[in-house]
Amino acid sequence: MPEPSRDFRRSDWLFCLFLVVLSAKVYGEVFHHDFIRFDTPRYVTKNPHVLAGLTRDGVVWAFTTLYKSNWHPLTWISHMLDVSLFGVNAGAHHAVSLAFHAVDACLLYAVFLMATGARGASAFVAAVFAVHPTHVESVAWIAERKDVLSLFFGLLSLRAYLRYTAADDRARAARDGPKGAGARRRAAARSGDPARRIGHARMWPVGVWLLCALASKPMLVTLPFVFLLFDYWPLGRIRSDRPIRPIRPILMEKVPLFVLVIVVSGVTYFAQKSSGAVDLGDPVGFVQRLANAVVSYTLYIGKTFWPTNLALVYPHPDLPGGTPWQPWQIGASTGVLAAVTAAVVLARRRRYLAVGWLWFLGTLVPVIGIVQAGTQGFADRYTYLPGIGLSLMIAWGGRDLAGRFGAAGRVIVVGSAVVVIGLLAVVARRQVAPWRSSIPLFEHSLAIEPGSTMLRNNLANELFDRGFVDASIEHYRTLLAYDPGSRVAHRNLSNALQKKGDLYEATRHLLLARGVELDSLEGQLNLGGIARREGRVTVAEGHFRRAIELAPDSPDAHRMLGLTLLQRGQNGAAVEQFRELVRLAPSSPDHRIVLAQTLRVEGDLDGAIAELRRAVATAPDRARTHAVLADALLAHGDHDEAVSHLREAVALEPDDPDYAQRLASALRE
Repeated sequence: MPEPSRDFRRSDWLFCLFLVVLSAKVYGEVFHHDFIRFDTPRYVTKNPHVLAGLTRDGVVWAFTTLYKSNWHPLTWISHMLDVSLFGVNAGAHHAVSLAFHAVDACLLYAVFLMATGARGASAFVAAVFAVHPTHVESVAWIAERKDVLSLFFGLLSLRAYLRYTAADDRARAARDGPKGAGARRRAAARSGDPARRIGHARMWPVGVWLLCALASKPMLVTLPFVFLLFDYWPLGRIRSDRPIRPIRPILMEKVPLFVLVIVVSGVTYFAQKSSGAVDLGDPVGFVQRLANAVVSYTLYIGKTFWPTNLALVYPHPDLPGGTPWQPWQIGASTGVLAAVTAAVVLARRRRYLAVGWLWFLGTLVPVIGIVQAGTQGFADRYTYLPGIGLSLMIAWGGRDLAGRFGAAGRVIVVGSAVVVIGLLAVVARRQVAPWRSSIPLFEHSLAIEPGSTMLRNNLANELFDRGFVDASIEHYRTLLAYDPGSRVAHRNLSNALQKKGDLYEATRHLLLARGVELDSLEGQLNLGGIARREGRVTVAEGHFRRAIELAPDSPDAHRMLGLTLLQRGQNGAAVEQFRELVRLAPSSPDHRIVLAQTLRVEGDLDGAIAELRRAVATAPDRARTHAVLADALLAHGDHDEAVSHLREAVALEPDDPDYAQRLASALRE
């Protein structure tokens, strides 16, 4: 069978044009979409560095910051460039992401065509990539610009690698002719074969594009392993039955690439650890993370072949809002992975199966959750690169079937491919619709994942900001039903309740947001204070009595209970609380003043004067204490002593007109 042509023909350019048109048809609605209130504010709309546009300071910040738990400077720069060109125009920003996605599809076709020469299979992989519904998240979400941008550079790196291997093969063929291969190898080693040097010179673009991919999204740390898979198939540089060349040189040529990967992986882990993103998964043990990884693999396979019920967030099964995996689910997923792996191993002649399967498994490793970062269990956007491996298996499997059954087989395979691509395009277009703005997207996702506390909090926040306070309160309460300990939910619910005027309930949730137990001294004092201000003095009295039970020696608890009893007209009981207050804090003149004023209300003027004399002795430099004692002395008829204390008050605060007027009045009398 003749070797398929790898030349890029006019028909190939037309097919790329078709991919662009197809992508625009499926995703064209995003031109009219708004920014999503989920990460996008921190990436664009409320990020001062990005909103300043592409500036020198902004570029420096992009390369030095670990903001958003990652190092991806080229992603930041792409957003800055968008702002410089289009301002904060959501449609234009979406258009740029869509353009990158369409170019990614074209590059994918070109790379597979260059590597295999199989036009039909390469076209199927590229078309499925262009319209698969699980890619909607990466294209329609501005905050996921890093997906489309990193794959763009990743495919350029893979293309450069193919060019390098082609030059390397030519150098090898020129060096190892049919006669005297050994002697020529030794001579080339001594002299430095120019063809060999040319081949290695072509390796530097691979590293440059790989670095750009890593600087867009660190998930592409697995790309050098994809190069190794290509060495096995379709390049045939690694063969188990009859090695074309030793494996060591193939590994050694990639050492600089692996160094890049190790450095970026370390920076990424440091960024996520320092920002707390990794710590969000700390409640989940290693066994639970491993189980979720196994099940997630099968879920990704399922969503690749049956892409329905796609949500923005899938909560981790072992965190609030998630549903723990059952043993049968873990066992069944393990069985599926083992069965596919065994089938791939047995089908050794069909190397594309091993390459596609390992591509899928390997490129998911950074985000599969063994090292948990964030609270998600899995995410559709993570299939943007890995899903290509599964498409590869199907495409070349179909190509084999078509070749086995002749013309009829080709018709069936091509017809099936067209139907599959058409169905995926229809489903993807429907999936794009909820992304038009935040509320429909959150509602759509919550219908699929009602336990997602992150989604529900974002929806409630959006409703609150738009003035739908009652609806936001309902969602905050539902969120707390899933995660009663969520301080964010308590704080947001408190704000919404304050907006409604329910200060008492607002305070309860504010205390919980601060980590204050309601049945504590601070909690009871706060709740009692709000109830008292609202005029619910009986409720307030109950809270203050409970505060005294919790902390009998708390001056604040006795003072607040005494004031509440006064408000209820229970003056005698209030006096007892104020006496206890003075006993607990004898050095405070204010406490003695409160007790004295209550004694006067009760008619015990002598007792009030005695307490006020003690207050003056405690704080002789306070004008107010002298003035209050003077009032009591005037009521008792001791004008001379009252005038003396008023003179002292005026001397201490000569700028206070009230004390001067009271002194003048006393002198007239």
